[in-house]
Amino acid sequence: MTASPLLDTESVPTVGSPTYPKPLRLDVERYRIHLRGLDLTEEQATEVLQTLWGIAETFVDEAFGVDSFTLARPQPEAATSPTEAAAVDKPPAL
Repeated sequence: MTASPLLDTESVPTVGSPTYPKPLRLDVERYRIHLRGLDLTEEQATEVLQTLWGIAETFVDEAFGVDSFTLARPQPEAATSPTEAAAVDKPPAL
């Protein structure tokens, strides 16, 4: 019996394929009802919802490791030694 790989890349959908999930879009009208009691104008309610949506997107991106900070920093796998890999995650000395 052969061990199965941890990540089966054959079953992962690629961008543009029919099974690739569509990106989520903010439907302001769907959530506007939750802001009724706040005495906001339509523009203010839209801005609040867009801001909250952006915050939620940031948390999701960070959780999946696709935020700009994670993508920009060096990856521990590229390190040549365990000591070097540990240094990647250390905060800079002040």
